[in-house]
Amino acid sequence: MSELNPSQESSDGAARLAGSFFGAIFAAISLVLITVFAFSLYGKYFFIAELLSNFRAQLLVSLITCTVGAICFQRWWIGILLVIASIWCSAGVLSVYLQVEQPPPGKTKIRIMSHNVLADNHSYEQVKQQFIEVDPDVLVVVEYDHEWHEALQTLIDDELYPYAVRAPRWHGFGIAIFSKLPLTNKQSFQLTPDITDAPMVMAEFMVGKQTLRVAGLHVFSPTSTHRMEIRNQQIIEAAEILNKSKTPTVILGDFNCTPWSPFLDDFQQDLEYRDSRVGFGYQGTWCARYRWPALIPIDHAFVSPTVHVHDRFVGDHANSDHYPIIVELSLSED
Repeated sequence: MSELNPSQESSDGAARLAGSFFGAIFAAISLVLITVFAFSLYGKYFFIAELLSNFRAQLLVSLITCTVGAICFQRWWIGILLVIASIWCSAGVLSVYLQVEQPPPGKTKIRIMSHNVLADNHSYEQVKQQFIEVDPDVLVVVEYDHEWHEALQTLIDDELYPYAVRAPRWHGFGIAIFSKLPLTNKQSFQLTPDITDAPMVMAEFMVGKQTLRVAGLHVFSPTSTHRMEIRNQQIIEAAEILNKSKTPTVILGDFNCTPWSPFLDDFQQDLEYRDSRVGFGYQGTWCARYRWPALIPIDHAFVSPTVHVHDRFVGDHANSDHYPIIVELSLSED
């Protein structure tokens, strides 16, 4: 039987000490991550928690990575906690890759595109070229300021989109709807009118023999507690406006929060609308300039129960900080 010499014993002892040290560091990081995820579930009550809730996919990747680390370090009790947190976290992330039950498709399919073009983005021709290439029947333009109002006038002048309802602003909260199809019942509403100048625009058009209502909005970004309160109130008011009619609807725009925000979840539950991403994947839209792992889905298209979603995908950002979303829809009773 061979014996270890002193140098070997010293080397093995150092390795065990290093393993114990790094294992302890890993355990501490894992516990912090689990705590962060648990805290993010309380977004309805805490400003920071709501912000964290929007990064659910990033938290999931971090939790899974730490789970692998727990196996390597043989930290089984930490691993069990990480597996539980990962499963809980994945429920709202991976489920969008699963097919959802939808109403039967209609005979007439239309394409709608929504793009936050960014008020400071001057790539007017590049954006217009993408509109032409995607060729939507209806187009919602977010951050529609006066410069974009002038730049996109050619869409009307050239009769590419001869029908429109437009609410340009000098700031980044203007919005417009362009359409190839005749628009009726065109309306513009002010969300939180005593506090902000943030319009929400709506119009109706025919899909086959039925009416479809399209709405576009851009709510405040939650860069402070006060702005988050305004954003939440704007989302509530938008739901109240939409609830006044049971017309089949698709609402698109920049909601400045993800589906994991409790406030956006309340919006969906109140209206009984469906997230058009479900069945088509994650589809992060902001911030397009940094891509993954920074991308989060804050640009949305929510549809009412009788709307069938055939396809949904993102386009090119065209120098905006948002990717556009494109949805193909039909009305089930058409």
